[in-house]
Amino acid sequence: MKQHPSKGANIMRPVAQLKDMLPGIELHHEHMDGRGYPFGLKGDEIPLMARSIAVSDTLDAMTTHRPYQSAMELDDALAHIRKVTGTKFDPAVVEALEAVIPRRAKICTRPTYH
Repeated sequence: MKQHPSKGANIMRPVAQLKDMLPGIELHHEHMDGRGYPFGLKGDEIPLMARSIAVSDTLDAMTTHRPYQSAMELDDALAHIRKVTGTKFDPAVVEALEAVIPRRAKICTRPTYH
């Protein structure tokens, strides 16, 4: 599991059109406190793109049905994200996310897999 960001970046590396996206792909599991992976980057060492993908990927994972878990309500997912803001997520990115998500927004969910 911890190898998927680097493996994903390596798969995409030959695609010239995605060159600028590689840092976001490879570093989206780094944490603000340095406890993430693959390199243990901290704070501003993590590119803004990767910090943004980390929050949006987490929100997507929590608000869509997965074979191993049911989707959370949007407010519950945001509350969970808020709990780890500052240690895992960039507070400015979380603030920006909350500014663009209306309180009554419905997240489109993917179908449940059987």
